[in-house]
Amino acid sequence: MDVVLSSDVSLKGKVANVVSDLKKTAQLLVTSTAYGDIDEDGVRTTADFALLSDAVFGPPNNPRLFDRMDLNADGVIDQADVDVWVSL
Repeated sequence: MDVVLSSDVSLKGKVANVVSDLKKTAQLLVTSTAYGDIDEDGVRTTADFALLSDAVFGPPNNPRLFDRMDLNADGVIDQADVDVWVSL
């Protein structure tokens, strides 16, 4: 069985748009986690609090998670971030 794809430009554009939308949706699903979920396991737990509190007293164990620990987005991980986490 042969499949012939249309050379119709509008069809190609529609397919490209669908593929683009699917990629955006997949990226959103992969990057969506709960606010305050430092270890990205899908829930806020004492493990998240431990990572955050450890980072207050020294560099984060995992620098990749810095943005997830900087809950008030001021560029530093400090007591203010702990306060935000506790208030969630």
